[in-house]
Amino acid sequence: MNYYPSKSRNLRPKINGHQHLRNTAMALCLAAVTDGETLISTDGETIKLAGVMAPELWPENTPYSSWPYAEQSRKLLGKETLHKTIELFCEGETITFDGAKLAHILLPDGHWLQERLVLNGTLYVFPRSGHISGTEKLYAA
Repeated sequence: MNYYPSKSRNLRPKINGHQHLRNTAMALCLAAVTDGETLISTDGETIKLAGVMAPELWPENTPYSSWPYAEQSRKLLGKETLHKTIELFCEGETITFDGAKLAHILLPDGHWLQERLVLNGTLYVFPRSGHISGTEKLYAA
């Protein structure tokens, strides 16, 4: 079942193939990327990608080691999103425990960002409770 459009911006993501996700932000421009799954908008809002997980990226001055390919994941997310206007679509809980907005993202060219990054191998499929839209398509990627 195809939950997300590949190129058409006239279609919108769907939950269970029937109900439309809430469009929670139009014309949101992105200013920074902190890791492979976290973005900062020009107005300072933190956005985490729903349904996926990136390799852990730790600062160099911590006792922890970053996972393999964490920096590559961050760089590709930046290449795909920085200084671009995107559309956010949310389902279930829209705010994480640390105050970030949890959302699916459509890029200006109409592609679903999560699918593109999973296809590139920089994200893992990681559905969370209440955030399962498009899971089959992500696993197929």
